[in-house]
Amino acid sequence: MASLIRNIYKYSRLIPTPLNMNLMYKYAHSSKLSDVITQAKFMKNEIPIRLARMSVKLNELPYGLSNNVHIQSVNELYHSSFDMIMKAPYPIDHEKAENLSYVLDKIKNRHSEVQEEIGRGIQEWTDFKDSNNDININFFLDKFYISRIGIRTLIGQYIGNFNNSKGVIHNCSPLNIIKDAIYRSKDICEMEYGDSPEVNISGCEDFTFNYIPSHIFYINFELLKNAMKATMDTSKSSIDCPDINITITEGTSDLIIKISDKGGGFSRKNTKKMFNYSYTTSKRTGITGTTGIGIENTRELPVMSGLGYGLPLSRLYCRYFYGDLQLISYDGIGTDAIIFINKGGQQEYVN
Repeated sequence: MASLIRNIYKYSRLIPTPLNMNLMYKYAHSSKLSDVITQAKFMKNEIPIRLARMSVKLNELPYGLSNNVHIQSVNELYHSSFDMIMKAPYPIDHEKAENLSYVLDKIKNRHSEVQEEIGRGIQEWTDFKDSNNDININFFLDKFYISRIGIRTLIGQYIGNFNNSKGVIHNCSPLNIIKDAIYRSKDICEMEYGDSPEVNISGCEDFTFNYIPSHIFYINFELLKNAMKATMDTSKSSIDCPDINITITEGTSDLIIKISDKGGGFSRKNTKKMFNYSYTTSKRTGITGTTGIGIENTRELPVMSGLGYGLPLSRLYCRYFYGDLQLISYDGIGTDAIIFINKGGQQEYVN
């Protein structure tokens, strides 16, 4: 165990390699054995660095938090996953490259509950912590989760070479993804309210580009869910429920999606608070299903309100490839949510 920890700290001092989205897309669609082996060797060297850095991030938390049973279980998971990939044979041929995909797929599945476990640990700590040990939890979670997004993206893209999915990056239509997000959001809204606002789409409807469809879906789904909830909560009846309007625009460097509602908005001084993580550990309920556009596995879709992770995680999904998410609220009127998606194959953000 001591040698494993020493190795983790050794790898944590190495710097991750930021990857270009278009390059990842190109390799995933290459049939050349040399390209497959090149990817495999890269993953064998890169993923241990990223797993090690995640573990060290957890160890740098205050003592009372880093030793919390939930945080410890996550850290032990990173330790064992690091050990798994280190013990995997070096991928010098197709058979070993495919074996690496099985190892990485297992790691990815083992880590599927990390977000919830981290949330439980932080909730427990914030309930009982000494105020003198206060830290910026939002800063920590931003760094932790964007690193997690990076690991899962790289693994998902690599294992796509061997399961015929061609990875998580696809040439995708934002319009079709947004329509799917609208359908899912309306379904959930109607489950809770018995009705849902109409949603109108205008603008650049024919645009396609290489991106991660599941990220675009998640961002739009969370924002639409919020917009529909606010609209329904402030409407006197479903008859006078105002529409939600979506505008899609192709800018010089970004795809821009604006979601505008008339759900009453919020005070301008609360804008920063909207991106704070909520630490509630209350169990979410929802419907089970897949989106049909590559969302990771079968997932539980949250009801209209949930753990409070929607907005901060949506912004991280935007920022992963150097986009952004901004909220402009008109108190007493409504809110504009503006999504900036970098469309130029920008390198991923790593920390």
